[in-house]
Amino acid sequence: IGLISFITFIIGVSYSFAVKEVWEGQFQIVINKGNISDNANSQLANLAGINLTKGNNELQTEVEILKSPSVLMPVFEFAKSKESPVKKLRFTDWKKGLDIGLEKDTSVLNISYKNTNKETITPVLNKMSNLYQQYSGKNKRRSQELTKNFLKEQISLFKKKSANSLRTAQEYAIDQDLVFYDLG
Repeated sequence: IGLISFITFIIGVSYSFAVKEVWEGQFQIVINKGNISDNANSQLANLAGINLTKGNNELQTEVEILKSPSVLMPVFEFAKSKESPVKKLRFTDWKKGLDIGLEKDTSVLNISYKNTNKETITPVLNKMSNLYQQYSGKNKRRSQELTKNFLKEQISLFKKKSANSLRTAQEYAIDQDLVFYDLG
């Protein structure tokens, strides 16, 4: 028993010196913001028949988009530039160090990044945070643009309807020998 314990101890100590240290950094992002302007935009969109509310399924879709290579590729290229040139880093291997998921029953996205190089963790997480902020801002700008275009179309449509209604009222007044005052 003593010999087996001694051999196990020696193997454990040598393994602990051989294993590289893995460092981890993390941050959180709130995906679904419920501020007043978003609420106003969603109400206008609902008037237009466009559903912008995020249910659980849409939230999961948003998380999968944020995990996708199309969003993460700039961060990967940045992380690759921070690694030593000898190390051949592939996207799939790099992504294994990422853990992206929703906090249970919330719209808070937890992002953690593990790497053996302590110096690269903070810059990579900062780059990812900036990228996600740009992505969410792009969606918000697109939503505002769609709302603005919809309202412009509605204004144009109702101006035409108003002009047609005025013309019809004037024609009716002329046909019936009525006095018609143009108030506008």
